Amino acid sequence: MLAGVWLYSSRTVRTLTLVKGGHNVRLACYSLWGKDRIVEASLNDLSCLVSREFANTHLPIKIRRYWMFFLLDKNGTYTEPKLFDNTAGLKRLWAMKNKRTQ
Repeated sequence: MLAGVWLYSSRTVRTLTLVKGGHNVRLACYSLWGKDRIVEASLNDLSCLVSREFANTHLPIKIRRYWMFFLLDKNGTYTEPKLFDNTAGLKRLWAMKNKRTQ
C-alpha cells in the first residue's frame, strides 16, 4: 500500500515549466517528504499520449528513459494553453513506435 502511494505521488506533476531557450521542460513532482522532485528533459524525449481535449482527469506524459508515466492534472492552471499544446502537449512519434513493438 505504501509503495503504491509513493509511486503515485512521485509521478504526479506539480508544475511543468518550459526552460529558457524552449528546448527543455522541467517537471516538479510531489514527494513524500515535502521537497519537490525535479525532472528535466528535452522536448524530444517527452510525449503526451492524450490531448487536453480528450483526457478524462490526467494527462499521461511519457519521458524517454523513465519507467512509467508522469501524470499532469487536466483541470490544472495552464497560463499559456496554446504554448503547452504546441510543445509539451504533443504526441511524439517515438512513443507510438515503442508501443507497436511491445
